Amino acid sequence: MPVPSKGLSLMVVVLVLAALPVRAQTPANLKLQTFDFEPDLRASIIRDPAPGVLLSLNQRDPRGTGRFTVLSKKRIASAFVVTAGFEVTSENACIGGLWLADKTSQPNAVFFGVQPSLDRRRLLMFNGTPIPVDLMPPSSFVGGMAWERVEESATARAYSISADGISWTQILTEPSNVRTRRYGLAVQNRNGTPAAPDCELKIYSFKEEKL
Repeated sequence: MPVPSKGLSLMVVVLVLAALPVRAQTPANLKLQTFDFEPDLRASIIRDPAPGVLLSLNQRDPRGTGRFTVLSKKRIASAFVVTAGFEVTSENACIGGLWLADKTSQPNAVFFGVQPSLDRRRLLMFNGTPIPVDLMPPSSFVGGMAWERVEESATARAYSISADGISWTQILTEPSNVRTRRYGLAVQNRNGTPAAPDCELKIYSFKEEKL
């Protein structure tokens, strides 16, 4: 059997690599931040916990105090698109997903995520307090992987969802009166109990682009 030439072998390798799915890499400068309304924080990050999973962000709140934990970074540009593919696993009403904030400590922030135990997606605004306001009525989300995207320009912020990370549906557009300074991923264990204390956010894809 003839031995393939070195040039042919290299071409085969290139073609095989090109056929593999592209996985967005989590930026190295994503940092854990905690916005606590009580000092009892229990959170952990595991990077590359399983094939196809970039990282896992776990929060434990057995007393149900409603704190939230954020893995965030400075925005890539003043106008940007940030996209995430993730899964939230929990036996309680925790929420996990995209996070956008105007500063670094107990900020005015937007939490765009899912609550799998309640089969719904929520878009929440926090105004420096633990009590959020829904920016729109919760919508149906029945478990599994979620895809969410936020696009922000100098004048507007648009929120979109997808079933596959390819085709997107815009669900809300609002004026960007308070500009985003940091964004990332977050979990909030809304009513953990000793029997079901954990809320875990598994991140499969995280991508940031200049708009």
